[in-house]
Amino acid sequence: MFSTPHRRRLIGTGAAALLCLGLLPAAAAQAGKAEVGKASPIGAAKGEHPGSYDARSDKSIAPALAARSALLAAKPSTGVAQLRGQLGIQGIVNIDPLTATPRQVARIDGFLTTKSSKSPKTIALNYLTAHSDVFGLSASQVSGLQLRKDYRDISGTHHLSFQQVVGGVPVFGNGLKAHVAKDGRLIEIDGSPVANLPSSVGAARLSAAQARDTAVGDAFGTSKATVASQQQSGTRLTKFSSGDQAQLVVFQTIAGPRLGWQTLTMREGYIHVIDAATGRVLFRQSIVAEDNGTAWPNYPGAANGGTQKTVSFSNWLPKNSPRLAGFFSHVFFDLNDNNVDDPGEDIPPSSTGHFIYPFTDFSATVGPPCSSSFQCSWDPSTALSWQTNARQNATQLFFFTSNFHDHLADSPIGFTREAGNFEAVDDDAVQVNALDGANLAGGLPDPNHTDNANMGTPPDGTPPRMQMYLFPDPSDPTDPFLAANSGDESDIVYHEYTHGLSNRLVIDANGVSTLGNIQAGSMGEAWSDWYAFDYLVNQNLVTTPPRLATSASATTSVPVRT
Repeated sequence: MFSTPHRRRLIGTGAAALLCLGLLPAAAAQAGKAEVGKASPIGAAKGEHPGSYDARSDKSIAPALAARSALLAAKPSTGVAQLRGQLGIQGIVNIDPLTATPRQVARIDGFLTTKSSKSPKTIALNYLTAHSDVFGLSASQVSGLQLRKDYRDISGTHHLSFQQVVGGVPVFGNGLKAHVAKDGRLIEIDGSPVANLPSSVGAARLSAAQARDTAVGDAFGTSKATVASQQQSGTRLTKFSSGDQAQLVVFQTIAGPRLGWQTLTMREGYIHVIDAATGRVLFRQSIVAEDNGTAWPNYPGAANGGTQKTVSFSNWLPKNSPRLAGFFSHVFFDLNDNNVDDPGEDIPPSSTGHFIYPFTDFSATVGPPCSSSFQCSWDPSTALSWQTNARQNATQLFFFTSNFHDHLADSPIGFTREAGNFEAVDDDAVQVNALDGANLAGGLPDPNHTDNANMGTPPDGTPPRMQMYLFPDPSDPTDPFLAANSGDESDIVYHEYTHGLSNRLVIDANGVSTLGNIQAGSMGEAWSDWYAFDYLVNQNLVTTPPRLATSASATTSVPVRT
């Protein structure tokens, strides 16, 4: 909570380093070990839908992949070094650290080969054979590639997809794609093939039905199905009574190839790869278009990040959600300040089916200091004028709180579930009260519900509450603040959210915050400023420390944002 009237760009100094102690997850120390990645703990309650996951890019193996990438850059193979020399300064040979083979080979300023009358397939395979030391494939392995698709686009370019196969089972997500122009010139090759594949990856311990049930459970689904048919060799393609499918694939992990079941669950709307020996989730991806909404990264009118954009909510909000109740925060109006989402206070999708709510600028109505660079979101002299941007503001708050959850959970901070962060799966999502108390004085906020914001953080296991107010106080003509909404301001929301981080980490043995006295509370305020602006500066949303207005008179020339 702000202890003094808060200007949008307050910058705290120092102290933040103290909070870093204990934030780095211990699991990071194990990241260099050759382990299959474990599915992300970020999920949802039963009946909802988790986000995407890929064991090949799991955070636990990021340090090991970074080390491999650095080594491959410092000591490229002879073939890679020679090819880069041949392609020139505009050439691209991008090596995947997981496979040590190229993700992409191309030239920005031209083609990889000259014109040819040969078939696109022959052109592509000849190039792979000529550069076998780059792609890690022997001549027999190149000839063993299976052409899954040759798509010719409207310009005459062929797009060929080659699968790698082990004992009739395709490799999932690797293989190769080649793009050949109409005149036979090779444009690009991409895909990072798996070198040195074994001749066999063994037999599956899980049945197709068990893999399907595992995938359904991972997606918090409840659908049931029986096996309708199954092939007895190769991929053992299995079809279910529900229309679901499962087939065997080879999935490359940092520890090597694994046999897995690729499942398609129609009711849940996901593709999974389930380890056929352990049942571990190796891959998860939705096949259904997810919700999205409009939001800006900074604040309305900001030079950097001040324009609304369409943002995917797929990793934050249950699929086809009827309200802004996500995996990490639940945003609703609290117009009467009773801390409850009363009927009508949840925010539904717009007529688009998503949370698309444009921002209406009140600057022309309110006048200076409102401007194109410091846009106003309501008219304090007009009751209920805040209703115009109410749903937009709630959507913006959902973006800010979800985005900052991900930032704090990520390395190097590591404010994860284990550390005590806020997630619906633990019945602990932040309860965000938008426009708190905005309708307590005849369509206007009273003096107790303006010019501030707060974050109440109980011990782990009980949801925190964030309350966001309007600025300024309509009853005070000397109030210097811009006619704005605290929930539209990135630094205010991130400042408040960081109070949740500090009050969940600086605790006693029983999990109760120890930031209650004046000195500790002041440190908490500084940490909140620091973490908010550290993020904004790193995102290039704030480029230089701004001047602070020292008096109300200063706001006549320098508009003060909330």
